[in-house]
Amino acid sequence: MVDTPFLTEPNVPRVAIMGPPLYKGIDAGVSIGSQFEEKALGYLAARGRRRIAVLSTPSGYRGGTEPIRSVLAAHHMRCPPCWDIAMSLDAVAEVKNVVRLLMRSGQTDRPDGLLIMNDHLVDHAVAGLVAEGIRVPDDLEVVTHCNFPWPQVKMLPIRRLGVDVRAVVRVAIDLIDRKRAGQDIPANVSVPAAWEEDVHTEPATQHERSR
Repeated sequence: MVDTPFLTEPNVPRVAIMGPPLYKGIDAGVSIGSQFEEKALGYLAARGRRRIAVLSTPSGYRGGTEPIRSVLAAHHMRCPPCWDIAMSLDAVAEVKNVVRLLMRSGQTDRPDGLLIMNDHLVDHAVAGLVAEGIRVPDDLEVVTHCNFPWPQVKMLPIRRLGVDVRAVVRVAIDLIDRKRAGQDIPANVSVPAAWEEDVHTEPATQHERSR
């Protein structure tokens, strides 16, 4: 859309779901899931987990990059390269076997915490844990990303952390309305990550703004 009327047509307020830097022509960006890493790993640390595997996608945040690496270090956690796994969404069905390999019995060292950074990986990862006979949370604590509301069958007692998509849309529409009214709007608005049980109790438009 760069250099097309979508971004060049004058007098059209534009809001994108993205973090800075913004594309030319975008008035404001809505960053989603802020503090996801801190909340997810903080929860696992509070549960006494120190050996953490991270399951993500090549285009997403990975365990070997900031800010995850610094949060891991702050909690005295370790995530060796062989537990930092990026799976293509084109091969998402293979996540089941990868998780089975990760958690196979008989290993002298295996993760006691799993952080899944992309909601598209969750069902196949859970299938792998079930097939391998992993007891959650006794053998492994699991925190997964989720876009709420997401009607899922919860096969295992895993923890879901993510963003309320309804709140994201409402924030974006509010920014567009304010821009159309001639008001100044922040360049970036952050919708923080929330736990599953908090999504329905917190106001749907709750967000943090960074100016």
